[in-house]
Amino acid sequence: MNCLVKCITLAPLLLLFCISVNAQALANIEESPVNWRLQNYVGQGVTVYYSSSSCGSGSLVFPGGTSSDDLNRFWALVMAAKIASQPVGIFYQVINGQCVIESYYLTP
Repeated sequence: MNCLVKCITLAPLLLLFCISVNAQALANIEESPVNWRLQNYVGQGVTVYYSSSSCGSGSLVFPGGTSSDDLNRFWALVMAAKIASQPVGIFYQVINGQCVIESYYLTP
């Protein structure tokens, strides 16, 4: 019984520790996408290459389950920014070695 009480008492602390260890801060880049390569993987999503992200080949990916509408908006935003020579901003999180896009925007 004593062991059960200790486990129940320590469970919230262990959960808090696991959450804080797995929580990652968001990174942010703002840059011209002129040299980016956008690659569409049919049925899987869009990947950015050659950005200044911290991942290999400057890659940025969308999380699984990203809607087609979100992917299309991103593609259109990047194409417009390339034509207008405007910087694009991206917030991303490194998860299991991949830079996963959390949000994106066109800078003023």
